[in-house]
Amino acid sequence: MTGTAPDPVAAADGQLVGHLRYQGFQGDNLRATTKPISLDPVALPGLMSHQAVSQWRADGGLLITDALGLEGVRRYYSQSEGIFPARSIARDAFSAGNDILYLGNFGSNPRTDQTSTIIDTIDFFVQQYEADPAFREQVDTSVRRVLRKKLDLYGDFALSSVMADEAALQNVGEAGNLTRNIARSALSLLEPAPDLLTAPERGEQIIIFTDTRPARQCPDCDESPLIPVDALRASILQLYGPQATGIVNAGTVSAFSLEELANYLQFGPQPTEG
Repeated sequence: MTGTAPDPVAAADGQLVGHLRYQGFQGDNLRATTKPISLDPVALPGLMSHQAVSQWRADGGLLITDALGLEGVRRYYSQSEGIFPARSIARDAFSAGNDILYLGNFGSNPRTDQTSTIIDTIDFFVQQYEADPAFREQVDTSVRRVLRKKLDLYGDFALSSVMADEAALQNVGEAGNLTRNIARSALSLLEPAPDLLTAPERGEQIIIFTDTRPARQCPDCDESPLIPVDALRASILQLYGPQATGIVNAGTVSAFSLEELANYLQFGPQPTEG
């Protein structure tokens, strides 16, 4: 994805930088932990200097942050309740080397003040651009990189070149099987080791927690979970349930969302209806 594929078209135009923290990243201190790498002005450039990605970056590859209002970022800054350091977060993310800042979930209460927080952050960047020559140079470099990429993709800056084909929007969401196959192929197994990975055993109680954050695949599309809460449960039952090997049954496999888990940890068991 960084340009070593046989077909140059396979190289990614940009990469999303997650809010991951690494221990022993610099190699000299195995106990030291980086900041979230999306906000780290030492670790992220260090990562981009590695041979596998340095040429891709030099050729104009874009770095895009994950949503800067996610809970992990909020916890890292550990501000008092109700205070969201929007300016600091955006400035740190840009100083780390990101070209595009995704201001998602951005504010103390994004449902009510996200727009005003974004406007204030943009105004802050304008002030920094006018007052700080180093900041101005970094902004100009990123803007040139973004504009070059847009020219490569579309050939010109005409609005008609970038508008989506309305007829094609009718097909949005129709490739669910293809999406699941791609996601399954992209999974990285962290634990246990592959040789220890076994099928369920009879009598086991299996509990699954799924990130069911909703999203829209187009501006007019209905909001739906990126991953249905019962997707993995359905796959387990399909492979090992009564209609397959019979190792598990519907009563031994439970599925909950991460939101339900968070509510349980915060408020305890909720009364059941009936």
